[in-house]
Amino acid sequence: MANMEPHFETIFKEQDFEIRDYHASVAADVTLAGRRVQTARRAMSLLRHYLAGGNELKRRLTVIPPVLQVRSQGITNGAIAPVVQSDDFGLWTLRLTLSNVGQLGSLPLPDDRRVCLSAQPPSRVAALRFSGLGQVPDIKAKTSIVTWMALACRELAIGPIWVARYSSAWTPWFLRRNELLLPLRSAAPMQTARISNSSPVADWVLVPCPSGLPTYQERLSS
Repeated sequence: MANMEPHFETIFKEQDFEIRDYHASVAADVTLAGRRVQTARRAMSLLRHYLAGGNELKRRLTVIPPVLQVRSQGITNGAIAPVVQSDDFGLWTLRLTLSNVGQLGSLPLPDDRRVCLSAQPPSRVAALRFSGLGQVPDIKAKTSIVTWMALACRELAIGPIWVARYSSAWTPWFLRRNELLLPLRSAAPMQTARISNSSPVADWVLVPCPSGLPTYQERLSS
């Protein structure tokens, strides 16, 4: 794990797929209605204003990568229904993890009420790393893989897919680091899952799969 990332422990790793346990963190969110790319630009502008001193203390704040984006989740029969990322009109949340901060109460309140500060509890996620521009066809294809791999590892998805972007805009597309992050809750004790040749990742076989205490992610507004 790089130094400039949210803190986590890697529970399991196979090629570009990982299961991670993230520590608690503090984040700034903006949720807007619209299409994915347009709402990301508008939300980032609001977040940059907050970080540049657009807050009650006029204090400049720093963040650590990645930039996270998710489409609002649906609720089906009282359970969380994962939502696949697309360019359709909807509610989109952009999130930045704030660095060099302690608790939520130590952060200055934003001038713009569309910026929401949130405390994120410890959480378990499945992560799949990939390069490129992270466009919708890539995201959809990778979503199938990370979901299938998590299921093969006896892990239960409990939330929508987050797209995580680590690289700057001037990084060449083929060097950009992207990830899909899928919130998990462990569903069974440690087992060994066999991934057959008919799987989306046919070259991965006999993958030892971890488990742990159920963890989850929830949003707490200040």
